[in-house]
Amino acid sequence: MPFYDSGVPRKENPLEVGQGAPFPQIIYQDLHKHLQKLWRPLIVILILLVIYLIYRLFVFQTGATYYYLYEDMLRSETKVYDKPGIYFKIPFASRVTRYDKVWTVSFGGTFTGEQILKKGPIELRFADSYMAKVPVTFRYKKSTDRGDIKRIHEDFSNQHNLVDSLLIPISENAMVSTATQYTGEEFSLSRFNSFQMDLLDQLQKGIYQTERKQVPVPQDLAKPQADSTQPTPLMEWKRVPIRDKDGKIPRLPNPLEEYGIEVTQVTLRKPVSGPELKKLLDDNKRLDREAMEAKNKVALIQEQTKTDLANVEKEQKIQRANVEKAQEIQLANVEKDKNFQLANKAKEFVLVEEVKKIQLANVEKDKETQLARIEKEKEMALARKTEELALVAEEEKIQLANVEKDKKTQLARIEKEEKMKLAKKAEELALVEEEEKVQLANVEKDKKTQLALIEKEEKMKLAKKAEELALVEEEAKIQLANVEKDKNTQLANKAKELVLVEEEKNLQLANVEKAQKIQLANVEKDKNTQLANK
Repeated sequence: MPFYDSGVPRKENPLEVGQGAPFPQIIYQDLHKHLQKLWRPLIVILILLVIYLIYRLFVFQTGATYYYLYEDMLRSETKVYDKPGIYFKIPFASRVTRYDKVWTVSFGGTFTGEQILKKGPIELRFADSYMAKVPVTFRYKKSTDRGDIKRIHEDFSNQHNLVDSLLIPISENAMVSTATQYTGEEFSLSRFNSFQMDLLDQLQKGIYQTERKQVPVPQDLAKPQADSTQPTPLMEWKRVPIRDKDGKIPRLPNPLEEYGIEVTQVTLRKPVSGPELKKLLDDNKRLDREAMEAKNKVALIQEQTKTDLANVEKEQKIQRANVEKAQEIQLANVEKDKNFQLANKAKEFVLVEEVKKIQLANVEKDKETQLARIEKEKEMALARKTEELALVAEEEKIQLANVEKDKKTQLARIEKEEKMKLAKKAEELALVEEEEKVQLANVEKDKKTQLALIEKEEKMKLAKKAEELALVEEEAKIQLANVEKDKNTQLANKAKELVLVEEEKNLQLANVEKAQKIQLANVEKDKNTQLANK
């Protein structure tokens, strides 16, 4: 504030606040003070705003996960940037369009992220007319060729049009086309991975050219007949890929190859079966469970029968072993008695031989004694009566004749006694052998009788078990026949439903093919138009 001397007069400022200043003057003075305080922050904000506007108009940034297509209107040039960096652009005469290098389309998934588009699950109708909602995720990767990126931009102009006009329709079309190659039962029970592989193959290389054909039901889905373990030879209608002479499958043109887009991953999640398919699967589970219960019941009965037969066989072996053991003991006793009798007979025979030897020794001794006495008498008679030699000689001859006669008579008697004793011993041995034969015959007869009784009991037990097993098998066959009858009834109803919906499915397939052809024609038409404009 300038210095004023108190003695120098000065002009009074009407804006200064005085003790008697009016109210409008006070407001003006307060507003002037506040504006003097705010002008510096406002200038800073204006400078920052100008810098931001200049940056937005003259500069753009690029990231590693995107392609950036820069269009220069003044020079009619187009550039593609695929690496992170900062680049200049001409304001109001250029345009930058961003495309994702990798893009995910999730139908019915729970994934979230910047490069994921969420849709509802795809509703499919299979070859047997059953329906299901299938959550699936497709992951696409764009080509590293910048010419492909320019071609995509020329045909679709931005990322959202590319996804809505090309990626989503092709994904849904591939799902629908693949679903016509499977039945609902196959997809739900055993062919989930095969469906996923076929879907990925068709998205990468092109949709299969198919024809409607009647093919046999797969072995893992066929049901056994009531009286056979072989599956029932059923047939079903579905679309089957056509194969040429070389065994290759012709394919429809794949629009993704034209733009260098690659399908890197297809992930199927748990499908939601329609009411009819769910009912079919529940019925199949129930029938399979009943068939398994009947099979288990028959197996248990057969196992019990085998156990009973094994027990009978075991008892039979034990009885046979006991009989054979008893027979062996009896034969051993008979052999022991026979040996004992033979030993006694041998002892008696030895005694008879000893007696015979003693008798023969006594006879020889008596003979020698008599001969000595006769010799002595002869000598005495010769000494006394020489003259009576003739008479003595005659007498001696008579005596010797008598001795010889007595000797022969005694020897004959001894021989006769020996023969009688030997005949008696032979008769006793014959009687013993006859008794042994009778005993052996009785033992053999008892053995055969016991074995016949055991065989008869075994046959009766086996016949009873066979009757029980036949009754059980008959009951199991009746149960399996009832199950098969229910299954055939359901298959007949299913066939009727297939006939009813066949026309609808053909119309849908025709519409799908028509829409695909129209889409391809539109893409070709747009491409030709753009080429003509260029």
